Amino acid sequence: MNRNYKVIWNEALQCFTAVAENAKANGKSSKSSVSASVIKTDIGTQNGHSLRLSALRSGLIAVGLTSLAIGMSSQAIAAVGANGGTGNGTAVSECTNDNQANAGTNKENIAIGCESSTSNKGYQIADRGNPYYTDNEFTPGMKNGGSVAIGTGASTEHVFSVAIGEYAKTISGAGVAIGVGSLSEGNTALAIGRQSVARGDYSQAMGNVAAATGTGSLAVGHSATATGYRGIAIGSADIDGADSVAGQAGAAYQSIGQTQASGRDTIALGSGAQATTDGSVAIGSGSNTIADANSVTSATVGGVTFDNFAGAANIAAGDQVSVGASGQERQIKNVAAGNVNETSTDAINGSQLFSVADTLNTDITDNRNNISGNTTNITNNTNRINDGINFGNGVTDNNFALGDTIAVTGDDNITSTTTANGVQVQLNRDLALNSVTTGNTLINNDGITLTGGSNQTIRLSNNGLNNGGNRITNVGRGTEGSDAVNVDQLNEVRDSATSANQGFNVSAQGGNESTVRPGDTVDLNNQDGNIVVSKDANSNNVSFDLNKDVNLDSATFGDVVISANGLDNGGNKITNVSNGTVAAGSSDAITGDQLNNTADSITTVIGGNAVNNGGVITTTNIGGTGQDTIDGAIGSIQQGVTNTNTQVTTNTTNIANNTTNITNNTNRLDGGLNFGADSGNNINKPIGDDSVLGFVGGNNITTTAQGSSIRFDLNNNINVDSVTTDRVVAGNTTVNNEGVTLTGGVNDDVKLSNNGLDNGGNKITNVADGVEDSDAVNVGQLNDQFDSIDRVINGQIADMDSKLEGKVDSLGYRIDDVEDDANAGISAAMAMSSLPQAYIPGKSMVGGGVASYNGESAVAIGVSRVSDNGRWVMKINGTADTQGNAGGAIGAGFHF
Repeated sequence: MNRNYKVIWNEALQCFTAVAENAKANGKSSKSSVSASVIKTDIGTQNGHSLRLSALRSGLIAVGLTSLAIGMSSQAIAAVGANGGTGNGTAVSECTNDNQANAGTNKENIAIGCESSTSNKGYQIADRGNPYYTDNEFTPGMKNGGSVAIGTGASTEHVFSVAIGEYAKTISGAGVAIGVGSLSEGNTALAIGRQSVARGDYSQAMGNVAAATGTGSLAVGHSATATGYRGIAIGSADIDGADSVAGQAGAAYQSIGQTQASGRDTIALGSGAQATTDGSVAIGSGSNTIADANSVTSATVGGVTFDNFAGAANIAAGDQVSVGASGQERQIKNVAAGNVNETSTDAINGSQLFSVADTLNTDITDNRNNISGNTTNITNNTNRINDGINFGNGVTDNNFALGDTIAVTGDDNITSTTTANGVQVQLNRDLALNSVTTGNTLINNDGITLTGGSNQTIRLSNNGLNNGGNRITNVGRGTEGSDAVNVDQLNEVRDSATSANQGFNVSAQGGNESTVRPGDTVDLNNQDGNIVVSKDANSNNVSFDLNKDVNLDSATFGDVVISANGLDNGGNKITNVSNGTVAAGSSDAITGDQLNNTADSITTVIGGNAVNNGGVITTTNIGGTGQDTIDGAIGSIQQGVTNTNTQVTTNTTNIANNTTNITNNTNRLDGGLNFGADSGNNINKPIGDDSVLGFVGGNNITTTAQGSSIRFDLNNNINVDSVTTDRVVAGNTTVNNEGVTLTGGVNDDVKLSNNGLDNGGNKITNVADGVEDSDAVNVGQLNDQFDSIDRVINGQIADMDSKLEGKVDSLGYRIDDVEDDANAGISAAMAMSSLPQAYIPGKSMVGGGVASYNGESAVAIGVSRVSDNGRWVMKINGTADTQGNAGGAIGAGFHF
């Protein structure tokens, strides 16, 4: 029921109809007839939207274009009050004047409730293209779509948004806020529930006072909070423990005990679950991720270390899933059996641990049964052991119980040792005897005497060797000062002395040969400063380096030669040359521009139709005489003078005038022609003078008479004191402010600059022998030095070889001794390994062992004991070998 009226579907009108609560079908009422008239309205809007209204209620008023009013005494009056509806949107409220709902100017806007409002701000929604809803009629390009605000004080600030509930509010486009005091602030954010807040873009908060402030976050449940980027918090706070607000039990907001996902990409599921570390997951009521995850590669339990754990790499603090908290741990039930191998990171369930424990228990039971059977055997053996062992010499027998010591001894030359099979009696390697005779050899206190040879008897005593006139053969090479030397060593010493005294010869370029003898010093140096010779103080290495600043008499780059005589440009042009000084005594290079200017000056002097064409002057009418040469022009003028004299003779009437003209012309002819240059005095050439006016170039310019012109050419090879230019290019050669660069070679470019020569990996050929310390040296000089060094080194090597031979022989003897010691050591190890070990709890065992390996022997004796509880085994062993070495070892073990 809806207080005084109800809404029903009117089949005839095809719309919902609001009727009085006591109204009945066919317009009849159980109390009274319905006096209100039926209002049926079809309201058209843009984009095909329409609203059909049927109202049955007294006092219903709808005024204004496309306006709608619902409710007793409801009004939707266009433009009434400061906050009144504009009449374009849909405003529904029972308020009047300033408190009316405001739907704005957008026809798609709807505002329902006192003080509710919708904004007209334009906002474009991006089409995310949901693949599960492809036939929707949504148009992404729309900027003026409608918004809906329903409830007192509900408001929307952008289009495409919805605010439902008292004072519900959406701030960004496409946002949805549903619930009293709910807030949707982020783009496309969703807030559902009383005072819920969805502040982050694309965030979702669902539940009373739920808050989703992180971008893309999700908070579901009472007081659930998701503040981290893409954080997920699902669960309600402790409602039973919360305070009441306005008589509503459990309504108070709880900052403690709320479900929180505050870290980046965190998930908190359950009441009061808190995932605070980036990437962590908290599952279950009260679970948290306060403790950081850490990398675990090994563990030590009871003194035993277990290591090589898998899955320990790249563990961050938030790489964890927590199902409880400290003091509030939980079991994880229904876990499938995990894979068990050395690389597995699966969880293990209880049945797998039980299987391991059960297998160990079975092995222990089997061992216990074996021990029980062994006990019977031990009892029988004990009786036999008590009988002891009898020893005799054929006359008298002695009985010894096990555990008694039987002494088996020898004299000074015989040693008895116990072995695994008994007692070994052996002759000592060091004997104390009066004499020993073996064939012709007698060993006694006087030494060694050898008889029966072809010469006299040989005696070796403490006074030395009396070789009886016999040769000593197969003598090793002596190495120490007191060693004997053999004939080979004597011959080598003789040859070495002869060769060493001769020294070696040193020459340069086949001249100035000299002999370097032992003890002489050969100094490698350079004379011209272009090569630096240096020796490492810590070695015998000598370095030859080209100086960074090279001083040369000449340098050749292809066809270009730079020497003390100047630059031979090899027939190449020199470009970008600055203007040289044109004056008497000047040796500057002249540019083409200067020559062209000179030709222009001559052209001007000649006059007429004289033309300068690239330094070549041509003309066909000098001074209007019709002549193309100066001489021809002068001759033409002379002919004119002759004709004038004839006219003077024949025409006496004009004599006076002609005389004046002749005088004037004569003065002009007597003045001749003046020729000037950039420097020096002008040259006057009288008209008719038979002498030749020569145009002479300097050392670098050539003049050529070509018909009626004179050609000025810069020589292909010029000789100048200096060249100042920005850049000169001659084929593959470029000269600029950075130096000289030659390109087009097989290797890298060759560059000569103020920093020195970069030869680009090319050879420098035809280098003269260096003389001064800084001179460059050539390969010939280096080879000579290497040859001399080789001779010295070879001599040293030969000397070293003679010394090493004796050392090697001595080393061979020492190696033999080492081999004997090693064989004896192996025998000792074998003897110790053969020692038996006690195995009865609370009992001890004494054992002996003997072994032989590669001609050497050793004996070992040991004592072992098993603890009373049978868990510990301890043993100590000792050994001695035929090389006189002795050793010991101790060890302990623990059964588990």
